[in-house]
Amino acid sequence: MTDPDELAREGDIAIRRMRDEPVDYAQLVQWRSEPHVAELWDVDEPPLTYERAIEKYGPRTRGASPTTSCFIQLSDRPVGYIQCYPWSAYRSEADALGVLEDPNAWGIDVFLGEADLLSTGTGSRAISLMMRFLFAERDASLVALVTFVGNHRAIRAYEKCGFRKVRVVKDTETIGGEYPDCWLMVAARPSGIMAPP
Repeated sequence: MTDPDELAREGDIAIRRMRDEPVDYAQLVQWRSEPHVAELWDVDEPPLTYERAIEKYGPRTRGASPTTSCFIQLSDRPVGYIQCYPWSAYRSEADALGVLEDPNAWGIDVFLGEADLLSTGTGSRAISLMMRFLFAERDASLVALVTFVGNHRAIRAYEKCGFRKVRVVKDTETIGGEYPDCWLMVAARPSGIMAPP
């Protein structure tokens, strides 16, 4: 039986919508407390609590936000988080980062919650799968994101997926009260992917 929350699948890897259920909120809180995630994700915010996860991610799970929150699943085991959003819904952030003003530009953010899967290619596979979904199902013309200039593992993963570095920009979120330098990276829609009907 097909999971109605599943956006995309390729072999043993899938992307499914995060559910408005205690188990998903608890999983997200656990991942966000992992050192390899906490050092890069919402660093200057207080640690994510279960209550705050419901407050912040609940509207996304119920379709009340332009951001779609998803879990990465490997052999049907949740292993990470990925979200996508149209940049047009976050125009002030897009302008601050220098994202091209294009109504079909999308953004993604991603982390693997399971440390044993870092540097295994799982992140690249999930990113590629999400990109194919956005190009084919959301008519994305491009996908743009930012990543810290020192996050070499993430940069390599994005480049494997077809992103290219455009320029160094200041992030819109702080680390230690400072706006860190990030690469703005962009992947254009491949010519062979058809728009949805």
